Amino acid sequence: MLVKTLEIYLQAYDHTLFFTASGLVGNGPPSMRAGDSVVVFDGVKMPFIVRRYNVRGTSQTDYELLAPCYVEGFSNGEPATMARSSLATVEYITLF
Repeated sequence: MLVKTLEIYLQAYDHTLFFTASGLVGNGPPSMRAGDSVVVFDGVKMPFIVRRYNVRGTSQTDYELLAPCYVEGFSNGEPATMARSSLATVEYITLF
């Protein structure tokens, strides 16, 4: 019953389940793929999926903002606490 309910929810909201490299479970857009990153922006509680790509002909790396997502344990400010405790990587990126 729970699996069927989850399937209906994911179809209704056009989301798919995923697992992070560290084993956290979440749901996000069906366009996401292996190698995409979950990020939390300073001052924003909701995590997002971003995709890293290299700018052709340069050594520059940019990020594309794909969509918001849900990650269990990332919706109540936990990433900020993790960053202050050096349990998460803080990286400054530019979105285009």
